[in-house]
Amino acid sequence: MTAARWGLDNIAASIGEEAGTIEDVIEPYLIQQGYLQRTTRGRVATLAAYRHSGRDAPASRWGFVRRRDAAMSRRRLALWLLGLGVLLGVLAVAASLWLRGPQVDVIEVRRAPLVRTLQFSARVATLSRVDIGSTVTGRVAQVRVSEGAEVREGDVLVQLEDSEWRAALAQAEAGEAQARARLAGLRSSGRSASDAALSQADATLRATRSAFERARQLKAQGFYSDAQLDEARRALDVAQAQQRSARAQVQANADTGTDIAQAQAQLDVARAASVAARSRLAQAQLLAPTQARVLVRAVEPGQIVQPGKALLSLALAGPTQLVAQVDERFLEQLRTGQQASVVADAFSGQRFVAARAEHCARSGCAARRH
Repeated sequence: MTAARWGLDNIAASIGEEAGTIEDVIEPYLIQQGYLQRTTRGRVATLAAYRHSGRDAPASRWGFVRRRDAAMSRRRLALWLLGLGVLLGVLAVAASLWLRGPQVDVIEVRRAPLVRTLQFSARVATLSRVDIGSTVTGRVAQVRVSEGAEVREGDVLVQLEDSEWRAALAQAEAGEAQARARLAGLRSSGRSASDAALSQADATLRATRSAFERARQLKAQGFYSDAQLDEARRALDVAQAQQRSARAQVQANADTGTDIAQAQAQLDVARAASVAARSRLAQAQLLAPTQARVLVRAVEPGQIVQPGKALLSLALAGPTQLVAQVDERFLEQLRTGQQASVVADAFSGQRFVAARAEHCARSGCAARRH
């Protein structure tokens, strides 16, 4: 057992405490209070301990304790000076903040008219809206647009089944070609045949007239009988009738003749039938009247459509209107030409300042969106 341990046990025995309690509890407290100090030579009572107990410290330790106290005094002075400097710095910062005052938001006041803002819920309305429907009864083959699609003038919107109408057009065009060929035939070969028949009738008439004149002379001289003269007269009458018939045929084959007129009329009828069949075939396609956007689509492939039923609804291209329901209390505050800003649900953080009030009534206000 060491001397330090022997001394600790003696102290424990003298005060009636365990050595572990003295070492773990009492000794740390005395060190903390500055009454005890551990050194390489063991535990040493400080000058404060001697003063607290009212005893004089040994001379050999007095100088050491005084030096220790002087060092502690210097450290305490340094700590006091450091604390004083920190305190002065904090006071300086606090003083500057107090003198400067708190930071607040400042609004510059200017003289200007008082503007009051009114908010309303509005809907988008087009200036021009048309309904597209079929003019004939048929079955829908294709619907080439959907709601929201943008179309241009002449685009096919709905296609109906048109096989029957195509066959009718082909038949009408064949009839037109036949009437045209008949008219061309009358104007070419028919006219030539009638001219040749007229020439032959003229020659026959001249021959029979000469024969009749000879027969009459011979009858006067007594060489021909009455029967022979009558036969010559009948031949002359027949030749004259043939000439009149040939001349009538020539006139009929002329541009103003009856046959040509009849053939021309038949050609006109055939042409009208072709136009009607072509128009009916064109009605199998529903076309866009102008640039527009499809708002409503109420038709599907395979559906039977009839005239008078709207199949598509189009909004024609152009400026749109925003129609709002306004309380009557605010109508007197609104004027035509006032600027309005628009906020869409899809772009809640963006304002569109591109509208002006056009007219206001008890039913609401309309603003033109540019």
